[in-house]
Amino acid sequence: MERDAHLRRVYAEGDIEWIKFIRRLKETGMPLQEIRHYSQLRYLGAETMPERLAILQRHKGYVLEQCQKWEEYLHNLENKIAFYQNAIDNDKL
Repeated sequence: MERDAHLRRVYAEGDIEWIKFIRRLKETGMPLQEIRHYSQLRYLGAETMPERLAILQRHKGYVLEQCQKWEEYLHNLENKIAFYQNAIDNDKL
């Protein structure tokens, strides 16, 4: 790791993008153990690409399931809001 004149670490653009990617994996619900495994594979090199691809494809399935669940939650919430709005408008509270 490079350091500047004040001994602070200097990160390359690739390092920053890697950190952003890891953060996105975490924010989308990938378990830390799985992120750690993915990260270890990355440092082992190109021969691990098929396994890394499989991990990302599995995680994509999980993210899509979560999106579908949240869409359903949103739909239910919108229905309840419409119910209350209609009740308020008709009763002229």
